[in-house]
Amino acid sequence: MEKEKKTVLFVNACVHGAESRTQRIADIFLKETEKCFPQASITERNLMLLNPLFLNYFSFKQREELLSQGKYDHFNFDLANEFARADAIVIAAPFWDLSFPAVLRTYFENVSIPGISFNTTAQGYEGLCKAKVLVYITTRGGDYSRPPLSEYEMGERYIRALSKIFGIGRFECVSADGFDLDGADTELLMRQAEEKALEAARRLL
Repeated sequence: MEKEKKTVLFVNACVHGAESRTQRIADIFLKETEKCFPQASITERNLMLLNPLFLNYFSFKQREELLSQGKYDHFNFDLANEFARADAIVIAAPFWDLSFPAVLRTYFENVSIPGISFNTTAQGYEGLCKAKVLVYITTRGGDYSRPPLSEYEMGERYIRALSKIFGIGRFECVSADGFDLDGADTELLMRQAEEKALEAARRLL
């Protein structure tokens, strides 16, 4: 009997495209994923091209009406349904204003849909996502991996918290820190991050 094909959703929020260090690490991660899991299907959502719409008064009202009618298959929820059905999720975004680019926050707004990616109960959140793991790939100019700067890092902790709400049991962050520090060896930092990316990719599924 043929095994069910696994799906990997790659959410690309690398603003600088091919020039992005974060993109470089993500590309290595995805190539290793293809090598280790040849039966897996990888779908990329490039947020620079997708340009998801943020909620305003009218779109929020429409969303609430659709949810009240149980129309979870409406095209407005395509991103949320895709996110909820993926077996693994990989997100790549640079460190940006203490977290990540606004387009990624807007994407989360589009996938955080009650009844699709999570529910709320009297006991708290009930995750509805199929994914067992979410990997967050990021690069940061300072060393935000440890004190004192770790206090100001909001991107990793935000996505980690969302993963719990969505019911995704394992969260991993592949980060490269310290590019803008005096005397930083950029290529060494990249090689170290790439090694971490390879290791994370090998245990993705």
